[in-house]
Amino acid sequence: MTSWMMYWLMMLDNIRGATAALTAVSAIVTFFGVCFFAVARISNSEKDKEDNRKILEWLKWPLRTAWLFTITFTLGCIFIPTTKQMAAIIVVPKIINNKQVQEIPEKLMGLCDAWIKEKTDELGTGE
Repeated sequence: MTSWMMYWLMMLDNIRGATAALTAVSAIVTFFGVCFFAVARISNSEKDKEDNRKILEWLKWPLRTAWLFTITFTLGCIFIPTTKQMAAIIVVPKIINNKQVQEIPEKLMGLCDAWIKEKTDELGTGE
């Protein structure tokens, strides 16, 4: 594993946190934009309707952009793994595919057998 890869592995939680913060900000902007848009459409007087029409035309692009950012950042929060998840993604396959790890050493098996025999003998003699 390179130091560059290790750096990005450690930064994943920060990236995910920043993405969550941006999701919240863009969702709030979208919410208030939609509320303003709805209030502007419910106008009663003709003069207000004309002014509101201009405002609504101006608001369409920022509202669409905020909505797009909300969706994008939400997907980022969902699909950016945490540091622990990414470490597991990198490390677990290497451990599972390692032949030395898969095989239990003979010395360890001998120690386990001796310990089990010793404990069963102690239980059998009532010590």
